[in-house]
Amino acid sequence: QWMRWGFKVNNPKHFVYIKTVPKNVQGQKSYRHTPLFVRTDTIQALDKVLREKYKKNLWDPIEEIPRPIDVTHLWPLNFTEGTKQKVKQRCGFFRNKVSQLIHQYGQELGWKTSIQVKGEGVKTGRQRVHNAYIEGMLQTKIMVVTQRDGWEDHFRLMEALAASGACVISDFMFGLPAGLENGTSILLFKTPLELKSIISYYLKHPEQCIAMAKRGREVAMSCHRSWHRMEEVVFGEILTNCTSVKRNTSSTCPFTIHSNG
Repeated sequence: QWMRWGFKVNNPKHFVYIKTVPKNVQGQKSYRHTPLFVRTDTIQALDKVLREKYKKNLWDPIEEIPRPIDVTHLWPLNFTEGTKQKVKQRCGFFRNKVSQLIHQYGQELGWKTSIQVKGEGVKTGRQRVHNAYIEGMLQTKIMVVTQRDGWEDHFRLMEALAASGACVISDFMFGLPAGLENGTSILLFKTPLELKSIISYYLKHPEQCIAMAKRGREVAMSCHRSWHRMEEVVFGEILTNCTSVKRNTSSTCPFTIHSNG
C-alpha cells in the first residue's frame, strides 16, 4: 500500500497535530500512501438493500433516510464466553477502549448507541457482505470507525463513507485518503474529549451532520472505487471520473455499481 501517489506526509509539518512524536518517526523521510478502496461487493449489497427495503436507488440522497440510532461503532463492548461477536482482539485494544467510551458517553448523554458487530466478524465476515452490516450502517446518524492497533487505513473506513450515508468519525490519520478533509467530509478525533464533543455537536446539528455525510460519500464514490486504484497502478493517475464519462443529463455518476468508463 505504499506507493508514489496518494497523500504526501512531510515531517515535521503534519506531525504538529500530535504533541509527542517518537524521535524515530520525526526523522523519517516523506512518503506517499495510496488508500484502500470501496469494494464493489459492498456497493452491490447496498444497492440490493436500498431497493428492497427502502425503495431507493444508489443515487438517491440516502443520507436523509430516517435513522433511529445516534451512534454506531462496529466493535463489541463485551467479550463474553459463547458470544457470536467474533473479532480479532489481538489488534483491538484501541477499539475496545472506544467502544467503552461510546457506551459511557451514551449513558451520560442519552445517546441511542449500537456497539456490536453487524453480520459476521473475522474472515467469515469478508466472504460475503451481510445484509445486517449494510442495514446497521443505514440506521445510524453517526458512524465511528477506528483502526487496528499499530495500523493506519482499512476497508471499513471506505465502506462507512460510501455505504452508510452517515456522518463518519475516525481516529486520527497521518495521511487522509485523497479528497477527504477533516471538518468537511470526515471528522477526526485524537482524544476521548474530542470524540465526545464531536458526536455531541453533530447530534445537536442534524443538518450539518447530513451535509458532512453527503460530502464524504461523494468523495468515496468519486475517487476511491476499485477501478480508480487499478488506473493508478497502470497509468499513475485516476482516469475514470464523471467528467470523462459520456453521459446524458440523467447520469447517476458516481453512484454506480460498476464503472461506465
